Amino acid sequence: MIFVYSKTFEESNSELQKLRVALHKANQQNRELAQANSRMLMELNSGKDRLKELQHELGCTTAVLRTKTLEMEEKDKLIKELSKKIGRSLRRRSIKLTSESSEPSEDSFEIEDTKISVCSLTGKASDENSSFQLENSTPGSSAFHEQMKNESNSDYSSGSLKSCIQELKISSNGRPMRRAAEKVPSYKELPLNVKMRRP
Repeated sequence: MIFVYSKTFEESNSELQKLRVALHKANQQNRELAQANSRMLMELNSGKDRLKELQHELGCTTAVLRTKTLEMEEKDKLIKELSKKIGRSLRRRSIKLTSESSEPSEDSFEIEDTKISVCSLTGKASDENSSFQLENSTPGSSAFHEQMKNESNSDYSSGSLKSCIQELKISSNGRPMRRAAEKVPSYKELPLNVKMRRP
């Protein structure tokens, strides 16, 4: 009986020792798992904090971008309004300039009136002189020769009168019309045999 009890006691001790070893291993594994869990929790918390920081930065950047976009839109509106105002002012100035250029001034009218009066006076004077000299001159006399010279002079004066009248032609916009340079009638001298002829 004692042998049986001693044998069972030894077996129970060996099993108890095995259980102790298994319990020690389980405790070690539990400690390792707890440490790993704590490390994972720390990483998770740090990730959450980092996520919060990134969200805050994202909100700040979005707010800054919104303010910048609003400022750019306001600047674009101001630039468009200024360009419209400048275009209107330029159109008004161009219309004023065209209207002023198309309407001749009073000074130009006065100058043209004086030119017309001077040209008419010179034309009348030349016509009267020529008619008077023709009446009082006879062919073959010195007065007749002088009359021929005066006729040539009257031709010149009539040519100058024509050129004066042509200069007074004004275009529709108040500016003188461009024309080619006309040949001025030259002074016609009498032939030598006529000059040497005695009255």
